[in-house]
Amino acid sequence: MSGLSKSAGLVIIPKEEKVLKHIEFIAIDTRCALAIMVTEEEMLRIDLLICRMAFSQSTLVEASNYLSARLTGHTLSNAKSRITKRACIASRKA
Repeated sequence: MSGLSKSAGLVIIPKEEKVLKHIEFIAIDTRCALAIMVTEEEMLRIDLLICRMAFSQSTLVEASNYLSARLTGHTLSNAKSRITKRACIASRKA
């Protein structure tokens, strides 16, 4: 576009809700992990998680399986609100 107009170009794409396909956690060390989310559109989102508690890779696999089973097929914003709601309920019970 910028080549055709001989000036800078800007491309804007609409922000659409991405549907979650898979979540995986990979340990970097006992208190740090990568959270990898894959959408149905094959888009990746990778976040670094730093935790107060130590955890093992097997714990992360359990968490990945649990979240993938419950959130696959939901949009990312819906998945976030489901997790937040569940965390609030759990904190009230504790």
